Amino acid sequence: PEQGMGGTPIVAAPGRPVGMPSAPPIAAPTAGGDLRTHARAMATKYNVDPDVFERQINQESGFNPQAVSPAGAQGIAQFMPETGRGMGLADPFEPYSALEAAARHMRQNLDANRGDYRLALAVYNAGQGNVDKYGEGVFGDDFANGETKRYVQNILGGRTGAVDDLVYRGDGEPPRPIGLA
Repeated sequence: PEQGMGGTPIVAAPGRPVGMPSAPPIAAPTAGGDLRTHARAMATKYNVDPDVFERQINQESGFNPQAVSPAGAQGIAQFMPETGRGMGLADPFEPYSALEAAARHMRQNLDANRGDYRLALAVYNAGQGNVDKYGEGVFGDDFANGETKRYVQNILGGRTGAVDDLVYRGDGEPPRPIGLA
C-alpha cells in the first residue's frame, strides 16, 4: 500500500471510520499534476518553500485526496479531524482547500518556530505540544519510534543533509549549523 505520515500505510476512503463524510472522487491528471501545481501556488501564497511543501504533501499522502491513515489523519494533507477543524477546513477530502489550509498551517508552524523548517515539519507531524515538551528529542529514535525524525529527513534530506546538525529556513540561503542559524 501507499505510505504516508512517516511511512504509515494509507487506506483508501472506503476504509474511513464509520460516520466520516463521503467525499466525491476528484479527477486529477497523471501523478496529481494539477494538485502539485496548486500545492506550490499555496506554498508561495503563504511564503512556504514550494519544494519543501510539495515533498511534505507527497510524504503525507502521495497526493492522494482520499487518503486516510490508520491514526485517522484524512485527505491529501493528512489532517487529524481536530486540527483540520481548527484550521477552518470543512472537508479534509476536498484537496484544494486542504492544500491551502496545510500551507497556512505550515506558515503558522514556521512563525512559531523561528522559521526553522525542521521544527515546523516536526510540529506538523507530531504536534506543537510534543515539540514544546520534547524539543530536539522529537528527532530521536526513541520518540514515536523515530517516525518524526524519518518524516523530517524524508522531506528535508535533499535540502539539508543531516537534519540533526543543520537548519533550513527556506530563505534561499544554504542550510546553516543549528547554533549559527
